Amino acid sequence: MDFNIFRHMDNVALAIPEPQHVPLLVQWINNPEVTQFLTARRPISTDSERRFVQSLADKEEDIVFLILVRADEKAEWAPIGVMGAHHIDDFNKRANTGAFIGDVSFQGKGYGVIAKYLMLRYLFEWFGLRIVTTRIQGTNERSIKYNERCGYEMCGVIKEYTWHAGMWHDEVILAVTRERFAKLWDFYQEHKRIATREEAKELLAQKV
Repeated sequence: MDFNIFRHMDNVALAIPEPQHVPLLVQWINNPEVTQFLTARRPISTDSERRFVQSLADKEEDIVFLILVRADEKAEWAPIGVMGAHHIDDFNKRANTGAFIGDVSFQGKGYGVIAKYLMLRYLFEWFGLRIVTTRIQGTNERSIKYNERCGYEMCGVIKEYTWHAGMWHDEVILAVTRERFAKLWDFYQEHKRIATREEAKELLAQKV
């Protein structure tokens, strides 16, 4: 499978989705284990997903990438998920992000953190955004912790906003500013690794 790689870092890359990737995307999105915390509720057909992928080139407010990984520099890239930025607002300099790891064998291994770093650096440096938000079901602790590691902090809760597994759940709103992410990026450049969640929280709690 061929990939048009847009950005890469530490054997993780963001690539532009193409029509040839549609069957894999459909497989992921129709897997309830993958999408249990997403807003998608209806099954996705190959034709509808193909139309969506083809429409991305004309969307100015949305950017969607495949997340790729490889074992080392000589290995081939393999797709494991999706990273997106939505509602990109050039006037107010803000956007919303969302992601999922479609290959469940790669969940919880830190690849999503690196992919989010790539996306945030792109949004802050190339679009000049000042703040990026994400909205997560309150019971999705893994996603909340992963976003906190990327510099997001909780800034609001909407009570009983999402219906899931026969119950209403709160939705939490998290946000990361350009300044907060810049501190984490400086840490990465100095230490040649991404800060742990605990290191990130300690670093971002420091007063200038």
